[in-house]
Amino acid sequence: MRRPWLRFLKLRYLGLLILATPLMLWAFRISRIPTASEPFDTQAVLNFVVPDEQNGNIELRIAESLFIPLTREESDEFEKSGDDSWENSPDSIRQWVEKNQIVIELWQQAAQKPDSQPPPRTGAHLTESDNVKNYRSMTRLLTVTALRLRAEGYADQSFGLLLCGLRCAHHHARRGDNVERLVGISIEAILSHHLVMWAQDPAVTVDLLVHAQNELQREHERRPPLRLTLEQQYLMSRDRIRSESRHEVDSEGRVNRPRAQKFGELIFAMLGEPALGERALNHAYGNYLPHIDKPRHQRPAMSEQYSFYEPEPGDFAQPSAQQINDWIGCSIFGILVFPAKDLVSATDRIIDRHQLRRTALALEIYRRQHGDYPDALDALIPELLPEMPNDLFEPTPKPLKYRREGVRAKVWSVGADGIDQSGQIDTFKDYGYSLGPMETNEDLRDGASNKRM
Repeated sequence: MRRPWLRFLKLRYLGLLILATPLMLWAFRISRIPTASEPFDTQAVLNFVVPDEQNGNIELRIAESLFIPLTREESDEFEKSGDDSWENSPDSIRQWVEKNQIVIELWQQAAQKPDSQPPPRTGAHLTESDNVKNYRSMTRLLTVTALRLRAEGYADQSFGLLLCGLRCAHHHARRGDNVERLVGISIEAILSHHLVMWAQDPAVTVDLLVHAQNELQREHERRPPLRLTLEQQYLMSRDRIRSESRHEVDSEGRVNRPRAQKFGELIFAMLGEPALGERALNHAYGNYLPHIDKPRHQRPAMSEQYSFYEPEPGDFAQPSAQQINDWIGCSIFGILVFPAKDLVSATDRIIDRHQLRRTALALEIYRRQHGDYPDALDALIPELLPEMPNDLFEPTPKPLKYRREGVRAKVWSVGADGIDQSGQIDTFKDYGYSLGPMETNEDLRDGASNKRM
């Protein structure tokens, strides 16, 4: 005897099972990443506004819009002539400098302002920036103008222009995304090279070198914390994740979205996104933000495999680097978690470069006072440097490397690999500066020192 009610029950339970499957999938995935609070006061950051009269980014953006870049042919001609003297600059470069004087003036105005804040950016700027090339070209314009001033006998104004560029590099990096921060770092690396060239000019007096050293130290202390950049990067990534669940509404109040988008949103919802993406972001940035602005040797150990900081011994409340990495892998939006390790490393290099630059200027002061470079850096302490300059990339705090080479000298860092290659700054193994009288200083323009950012 057939039992229709039994068949009905089987179909009913089968239907319930089918309906419950997406819920079980959602519950399974959402349980893979524990909840975590936002890593900072996001509302305070979103509400913070720099007044126009204090915002140097306004002049920098205007300068970018007015800037006339070099043509490819002019750039090639410039590279062939060499960019280390105004006398060697071709006529096309001299004309280019004249046409862009308004850009120089705007950079100088920007440098007078105490703060900077770029306009709000969207998720589209996460991995690219249209102004990267222009800002590097404007830095070249600044350095060529500084060369002209030096050639015309205005060493003090030449330094002032390079210092202006350094301040604008810090403005550029202050509250932008990770790409803008790296551009600011690159600008500073180029300017550091030219500052060391400037310091070796015989026309630069001891008094002017001491003044420059003090000004550069004050500007270094104004360097924007890396935290500001990562906070902006977090907000951009979070906005990108949340935008996947937003709907555009037409003038009649109807949700305007194609059928394919509706299907994609349904799949995302079944998979627990974007909640999983936000949880992954919170864990990743919660790991980085408390430590990134500490001195390098005071930070927790970073996992080489997973690029996150390991918790301090005995701190069982904090997840391990492997756990955070695994949680990010659970999220479709995990790719939006910016790997901050590269940015932290670049920031460390530019801080190390400041130590190199400061030491190079102290060495130039010593040479003018004594006729030769010292046999060791100890001779600079404490008259020209308050303490021995340390190499950030040594596993434990150790001084920068230094060697006198006849009438020349070399100061260098072991670099990110932590291996001393005996000052091979021209082969990218170490980075630093080769110093000497201007007439014999042919290898100051080491590519490793200036363009490795």
